[in-house]
Amino acid sequence: MVLPGTGKTLTLILKLLHELYEWRERGESPRILFVTHSWSMASQADSMLHELDESGNLSAVDVFPLLEIARSVARTADEQGIPILGQDQP
Repeated sequence: MVLPGTGKTLTLILKLLHELYEWRERGESPRILFVTHSWSMASQADSMLHELDESGNLSAVDVFPLLEIARSVARTADEQGIPILGQDQP
């Protein structure tokens, strides 16, 4: 069971920032996708990231809900004529 309010999101955000700073120190340019279950959680996570970030540069980080990513992939696949596994056929 996953309980709300136990610090899971905060822990992941702190881990993300730690890794981001480490990569930058090594001269690497990462791209990070932080995936949430909803737009409201994406907004909360993004706010937390900006409050806790010490670098002032989060351009390498994108925060999106999983459903929006799935919609984007589905649109792209449909536009390219790629069938989606599990998609109902007429």
